[in-house]
Amino acid sequence: MPELKPRRRPSRRSSQSIVTAILDAASELLVGRGLDGMTTNAIAERAGVSVGSLYQYFPNKQAVCAGIAGRVNELLVDELRAAVEGEGDAGGRLDAAIGVICSMTIGSHEVRRALLEQVPRTWDEAGILRTEQAVAELLDPLFEALAPRLAPADRTARQRVATFGVRGAVQALLLHSPDMLARPEVRVWMREMVLAPLSSDSPSRAG
Repeated sequence: MPELKPRRRPSRRSSQSIVTAILDAASELLVGRGLDGMTTNAIAERAGVSVGSLYQYFPNKQAVCAGIAGRVNELLVDELRAAVEGEGDAGGRLDAAIGVICSMTIGSHEVRRALLEQVPRTWDEAGILRTEQAVAELLDPLFEALAPRLAPADRTARQRVATFGVRGAVQALLLHSPDMLARPEVRVWMREMVLAPLSSDSPSRAG
């Protein structure tokens, strides 16, 4: 299995700048040339660093892709946390969370689409699972506020349906109709997707 973790963690500002330049260049190449064209030599040339410098931080192309995805996911979690922990009622915070998930400013739609289309999930399986767990933990209090009368296990089961439904819809739109994510009515529909399982009277079976 290829090594995905960075070889070095950037500690100084100059090191962080190198990593940022590498990930910026790799993102541009992934969108413009595809995964095959995003070679380590091409990344280093566009980033303005030596290939040796690139390898000090990323052992291979797979690790670079994991770094691109990790940067997008980290921003998503941070923005989502601000939305669900913000002021206002549960409905307003839900709208804010949906706005984050559909946002054009969390990474770019082109980069997110390229990651979905071209990068095998196995290249960053651990990172994806960490992000999913972080998102689920962030959403727990929000769903409790949205459906306080549901038993915890029942609410968790319904939350999974709602969360995976919205996530799948966003990913499909990124792949096929990214411009739709900016349309206000699409966000209204996603809100309804979240609330539908929470408002059902029939109990679910967790597990």
